[in-house]
Amino acid sequence: MATSALDGSLALDAFAGRALTLDLSAGQLIVDTPASLAARTARAVEVPVRFDRSAQGLALTPLVAVETAKGRLWMELDCGSDGALIVGRHTAELLHLDPAAKGAQSLAATIAGGVALAGNARVEDLILDGNIGAPVLKRWIVTLDLARQRLWIAPQTPVAAKP
Repeated sequence: MATSALDGSLALDAFAGRALTLDLSAGQLIVDTPASLAARTARAVEVPVRFDRSAQGLALTPLVAVETAKGRLWMELDCGSDGALIVGRHTAELLHLDPAAKGAQSLAATIAGGVALAGNARVEDLILDGNIGAPVLKRWIVTLDLARQRLWIAPQTPVAAKP
């Protein structure tokens, strides 16, 4: 039986009212059942989330809370971004980054709930506080309950080498 590769884009709004898990490292998008959602979230950390409905209410974008000494920032989860971390110039200093620097800077922060956020960050002129892209998301398994507006993050489990 021949198979062909899928290509294209599918937005979260197509799954409104459902629970799903994104495992970028494994190339999987899983539509969860109540049982699989319960099992998956038992091993994950729930983090504060806001869902943005831009594009006249058609788009659905999760934003997670990132802790700073002066309060929370809200960073978009964007599996379509090949940049690890992009930080808005207006929030750079809150994350101990130089807003005028060109090129990548090392960022170490914490998502509310205790999930470490680390990687190379670029500072750019953004409307939003920041963007967490695919290189960082590949380290996590992200589960979203869109009906209840909840989000969990679990670290990617390394595959053990076979003897």
